[in-house]
Amino acid sequence: MSKSRKLNLDDETVKEGAGQATFFRGKKGTTHRICLLDTATTAIMVHYHRGTGQYVRCLNDFDEDGDALGAECPACKNRDMGAPRQKHGLLVCWYETDKRGEPIVSEKARKKGKVNPYEIAVWTFGDDKFCQLRAFKREHGDLRKIDFKVECTDEQFQRLTLIPCKTALWMETKHAKADVSSAYKAEKQARDIERLLAKDYTAEEMVEELALDEEAEDEEDVDMPDLNDEKGESDDDEESEDEGEEEEEEEDEEDDEEDSESDDDDESDGGDEPDDDLDKALAELG
Repeated sequence: MSKSRKLNLDDETVKEGAGQATFFRGKKGTTHRICLLDTATTAIMVHYHRGTGQYVRCLNDFDEDGDALGAECPACKNRDMGAPRQKHGLLVCWYETDKRGEPIVSEKARKKGKVNPYEIAVWTFGDDKFCQLRAFKREHGDLRKIDFKVECTDEQFQRLTLIPCKTALWMETKHAKADVSSAYKAEKQARDIERLLAKDYTAEEMVEELALDEEAEDEEDVDMPDLNDEKGESDDDEESEDEGEEEEEEEDEEDDEEDSESDDDDESDGGDEPDDDLDKALAELG
């Protein structure tokens, strides 16, 4: 049990926005609109425990090839947990839109300084979606300068289709830039994304609280839920893995164009160039 403590009302360690995190989740039949605000993901290796419906952090370390450097993790030996997979998380600007993904504040009102409502949300996903975002970055440059419309084809398993926009709503005006930048910095200070990706256990806690068998079983029979779903609903993820493999093949063909595309980054923004304070705020993880 955590210990109580006394805090003076002038204590600067308490930050706004430290309540429950908002997770971005697609809704079938609705086109969402988001913008990536982090330039790097936070990633860890996780298992899925079907009994409790939660992701559990793998206790093993891994080399560059993904091979475990030891055998300290009881979940790796358990049939119901299966082999670990990588889970990513980052912060996005999740705009309030209509069902077609269009902002609810008119363009005229936005140009006059009215900011379209939004939330700073945590988006979690697996390696397949990471590979897709990597391909978009090679094509469009800095992904903070464009929005994505997101169509959901399967709400339970969070099958999402990303459609890049030409501009980013939050970069249209100085008012929007300042507003989103301030909210992003507050959320960045309040959130430890690493802790939001999975629950931490010691080896002893993992065996005892999750009732893990010590015998290792055949991993081929284990289903893994979609890593886009922070609630951990079960999923075989075969379609997303196939999609990721196809995207990686396409990305290999684009490697030769990467340098020339990166030179066009400054031309791909959707409005005024961001001011110095905004660049500093969004470069925290760069």
